[in-house]
Amino acid sequence: MKKIYTVLFAAMLCFSATHATHLMGGQITSENIGGLTYKVTLMAFRDTTGVPMYSTATIIYSDANGMLIVSHNVAVSPASSIGNGVEMYTYVDTMTFAAPGSFKISWEDCCRNAAILNLPTPSGNNFYLENVLLAVSNNSSPNFMNMPVTLAQVNVPFIYNPMPFDVDGDSLAWQLDVPLDGAMPITGYVHPSSDVTMPFSMNSATGEISFLPNALGNYVSSVLVKEYRAGVLIGNIRRDMQFLVVSSDNNEDSVTTTCNINPSFDGMYYVGINSNMNFTSTSHEPDQDYMTITANGEPFTVSNSPATFVATNGISQATGAFNWNTLPEHARTKPYFVVIRTTEHHASYNFITDKTLRIVVGITSGLATTDATTDNFRFYPVPAIGGRFNIKTFSNKNEKVALGIYDNAGREVYTKSITVVNGDNTIAIDGLSLTDGLYSVKLVGSEFMNQGRLVISK
Repeated sequence: MKKIYTVLFAAMLCFSATHATHLMGGQITSENIGGLTYKVTLMAFRDTTGVPMYSTATIIYSDANGMLIVSHNVAVSPASSIGNGVEMYTYVDTMTFAAPGSFKISWEDCCRNAAILNLPTPSGNNFYLENVLLAVSNNSSPNFMNMPVTLAQVNVPFIYNPMPFDVDGDSLAWQLDVPLDGAMPITGYVHPSSDVTMPFSMNSATGEISFLPNALGNYVSSVLVKEYRAGVLIGNIRRDMQFLVVSSDNNEDSVTTTCNINPSFDGMYYVGINSNMNFTSTSHEPDQDYMTITANGEPFTVSNSPATFVATNGISQATGAFNWNTLPEHARTKPYFVVIRTTEHHASYNFITDKTLRIVVGITSGLATTDATTDNFRFYPVPAIGGRFNIKTFSNKNEKVALGIYDNAGREVYTKSITVVNGDNTIAIDGLSLTDGLYSVKLVGSEFMNQGRLVISK
């Protein structure tokens, strides 16, 4: 089996060696479309000044031990432009796994762009992408809701959010990672060059990537997104992206914002159930350039009462108005993410800046907060045996509330919408597959937030 894989991979490298030096990035994601059948999507980003993209790509399916299961030759879909001379090519495959389990879906190509400055020998490194997937009937891989940003301006802050999202509600943790070559981290990789006052980094709470570029040239970065279910790591995706730092006479724009709700901290907004949130963002610039504004995020995808965003684009100014009327079914302790993206079209360049909002529905300012030491909110038995316990709580009315359980790293390991009645309530929790340890529990209604610490033991 390994010999077959080696021959196949060698053929792939021979076929693609003349092409891949103009690849700028990519990603692989998997969507469950029924049972153990998946729609697998490879997206590859290419510099349009390079040689043409190839018409097929070979996607490799391996088991958890890296043994080849099958490879599929997949045809390319028509290219689409993402701006700044970069095109996106999409290869869509269908794969049905024989049995549930963990699998690796990968694609590799030779070679990386020789102009990349933050790799020691880039033309000697292969371009490798993978998606580690738990193939079961109720799981898709995470995805990225925002297109990559491929251009930065020297000495101007760069802020970009790929916005990882999981349709199944699994907990995600994201981080900057080292680009891979044949599933191995590339030795000698360093982050893109940046001023010490704003180093290249990724905000672990919001997902924003930011830095202050201080040197011209081509750089590559890699984002790794880990997927957790009930506190257990079940998969990951990654996005590799090359971007160019350029010099320009473009003047940095300024942003003014207004909202009917005051943020608590760092772009975090707490919105009550059956409430309205409206947010207006206006970008100004002095160069008489055309400006556009867009928004993306989970509130736009909910089935009932989705958020709206009205954009007014124009010369030197773009304004976007976000509006969301929340419902009880939207209540949860995990925040919704919204990214507002402003693009300034200056000469032949499109300069992009992202602003991230986090919205928690079900909590209002001034709500009553109770810990787990009172009769109004407590757990039993203590410790919880085998992930089975009860929550006793009191509510002033009938409503849906949000239950969230978090591990010591702050990752959400369990979430559920629960209906409570006016008066005393007992909520039975059963069947949690959590390891022994200490957890944080939050129960959030329109007028209260109950929280406490829970010990789980076998």
